[in-house]
Amino acid sequence: MTYVPDFIKREKKVIDLSADFRFNDAAVYESAYQTHTAKELLTSAVYGLSEIYAEQIGKATLIGNPGCYPTSVLLPLIPLIKQGLLDPATLVADSKSGASGAGRSLAAASHFCGVNESFRPYKVAVHRHNPEMDAVLSREAQKSVSITFVPASGSHDARYADHYLWHARPLTSKRRILSLAIQQPILSGLLSGCIRRTDCRIH
Repeated sequence: MTYVPDFIKREKKVIDLSADFRFNDAAVYESAYQTHTAKELLTSAVYGLSEIYAEQIGKATLIGNPGCYPTSVLLPLIPLIKQGLLDPATLVADSKSGASGAGRSLAAASHFCGVNESFRPYKVAVHRHNPEMDAVLSREAQKSVSITFVPASGSHDARYADHYLWHARPLTSKRRILSLAIQQPILSGLLSGCIRRTDCRIH
């Protein structure tokens, strides 16, 4: 974030790959990361989830690239929230990443012997991507949302697999959710395998 203000003054378009400009609220950012030294730019930064905010990104000067878990969680949930098909207060994301998903820090849990043929949850309720998801979901729901986020790491490569749980709004049917999926490329791609599989359930 040290160099970004200077780039903006020079009228350069900035896509920041760190977490520094994912938040519009400095206090929320600082609760998960560190002191923010460019707070004056946060309100103008656009969240870079391109499948959802393409129009805003095209007009923006400063774009904060989303985190890995938030990308996989928010893409299917935001369209459902916008359509009023689920109760945001009941959201649960059970997310699984490959062995590299928990970072590169040297730790016993990241060694081969600790990862091979293993599967473990980590940083449950304290993962720093949680505030990021809460902020975006709250903005879309137009009220405070706190998603229950359970990250886990397995011995597979760096891929993400997510399972979502929520209470549907009254009169929301499986047919309506699948109808929305067909209409929206984001959900259609994410649920296409689900629709074809017999072990997939929309409760």
